[in-house]
Amino acid sequence: MGREEAWMSAGIEERLRRVEDELELHRLVARYAVAVDDRDAATLSELYASDAEFDGRDRIVRGRNAVVNYLCEQTASYGPSIHVPQSLLITWFDDGHASGLATGAAELSLLGKRLLCAFRYYDDYVREDAQWRFRRRDIQFIYAAPTEELAEIYAGELRKRWPGAEPAPADIPETLSTWRDSKGL
Repeated sequence: MGREEAWMSAGIEERLRRVEDELELHRLVARYAVAVDDRDAATLSELYASDAEFDGRDRIVRGRNAVVNYLCEQTASYGPSIHVPQSLLITWFDDGHASGLATGAAELSLLGKRLLCAFRYYDDYVREDAQWRFRRRDIQFIYAAPTEELAEIYAGELRKRWPGAEPAPADIPETLSTWRDSKGL
């Protein structure tokens, strides 16, 4: 019996708990977006597990405090921003562990430029102190570019165009096996 079949044959209390957990994970992702936009380090700290990891554009940081400090450093030079979670696909492992694929988009101001970004977070979640938290987040960009460059970014793979940095290849979809297979690569 597969996980989905096992879940469907579970009792009502277990099924209700799973629905509540799923809603809590959606809320976790939404709270993260608002906390980043509000530059709210205290809330960010509540959202990460004590042994959290964050794989950002430039390095992997480990430990709740290091992750929060990294996020605060990254957003310190931003002007106003709006992060918009779009979808969340959850894979359950047990009552205290899950993984997720969270898609999203953001508008932000950086070094005098207005940027638009599309990304995916590859997440691991853990229940710690009776609440769901991020154990690991790995961000992968589809694009990140100043608004004036949006029309040209889909012509190639150099879709990460952060102000002050050389254009770089996007993280996805070109690295996905399904994408490569669809293109005969």
